[in-house]
Amino acid sequence: MAARGQSLDARLKPNTAVICHICLKRPGKYTCPRCNVIYCTSECYKSEKHMQCSEAFYRDCFMEALKNQKTGDTEKAKTVEMLQKLEERNEADLDSDDEEEIRLEERLAGLDLDKDTDTIWDKLSKKEKEEFESMIEDGRMGHLVHNWSPWWLIQEDLVEEIGVSTSKCPEIKCDVHDLSALLSNKKPSENIKHNLISVLYAYVCVTRLNNGDTSTDPLEIAQEVLSLCQVIGQDRIFESTEEAIQDGINSVQKQECQSVREEFVISVIKDVELIIYGPKRGQSHGYSLAALSDLHTILVTASKLCSKVKKKADSKLPDLSNVKKQLFAARKKTEFYLSWLSSEYGACIFETLLPLKMLYAQKMTDFEKHNQTLTSLEDNLDQLRHNSQKKTLIEELL
Repeated sequence: MAARGQSLDARLKPNTAVICHICLKRPGKYTCPRCNVIYCTSECYKSEKHMQCSEAFYRDCFMEALKNQKTGDTEKAKTVEMLQKLEERNEADLDSDDEEEIRLEERLAGLDLDKDTDTIWDKLSKKEKEEFESMIEDGRMGHLVHNWSPWWLIQEDLVEEIGVSTSKCPEIKCDVHDLSALLSNKKPSENIKHNLISVLYAYVCVTRLNNGDTSTDPLEIAQEVLSLCQVIGQDRIFESTEEAIQDGINSVQKQECQSVREEFVISVIKDVELIIYGPKRGQSHGYSLAALSDLHTILVTASKLCSKVKKKADSKLPDLSNVKKQLFAARKKTEFYLSWLSSEYGACIFETLLPLKMLYAQKMTDFEKHNQTLTSLEDNLDQLRHNSQKKTLIEELL
């Protein structure tokens, strides 16, 4: 679930920055004239991954300088002999790496990279596992994963003009119950629009954190939504849009299994706004209905998986009866929100747009000020360290 905390502006702009091919962390600034690999700093250029090329470069420079230097034949011969030994050692190391790579290919032969993940992990060496875990921790793995483009970022007029869409909008559920029949002609609560904001915030968070893949493990996806949304998970009622959003942010940040940035939880507010805004610039509930329909599909699929697990009657499997009850209740609440949006009262959801805009702007301003303060503090600390080292040097000289 890598690279998950991008800002909205970063997600809307094409990713033109080329990542350093060696560290996979920073933007690449230079190109090696020998092998054309893109790198960011001299540290990466001299790293182990680029050692074969960089050492060859330094060797050529040294040999050129040696030719121009006035030295005896004996010294030149010794130097050439030393360089030849170094080259033989590098070739031996290269052969060893090739053998290790071949062995890895043999170990993974016949395995399905999508299904046999546990077996593949067991076949990796200790060094390979450490490198993989390191890439996950420092974010390098995120650069290797295709970045999913949410369907709600596309406006209908842009789609018509360009003729293509970067993602497919989920199908809207057609068999929606009439709201008046569900409420026995009673007027629905004014807080429904705020509760719906909470549902959409949880849906967007989980969908983005899973890079748009909600079909591989729908049971886990459904449980993540329930853990983030107290409206469908614990019968919570919100009295304002701000309260619903803040509860969603708090729930995401409490999840120990996910490491998310502050900028990410703020950007989700903008996503919710775009979903409510819809494909026709605030003239329909198309995207809101699509999001709820997609969530409903996830909940239904997850419930079916619970039933399959129960039928197997395996004592080693966890008891999912309680989870199934929660999924059933969440599904019914989602169906109610679909009915509410499809009724005459659904227009009330547009009343949340202004609070969402203001909340997003305020939180982004606070976030940027916080970052500026941290940067200023770090600069001051660096200056203090520099002055301290300079003072120590002067005292030693005196």
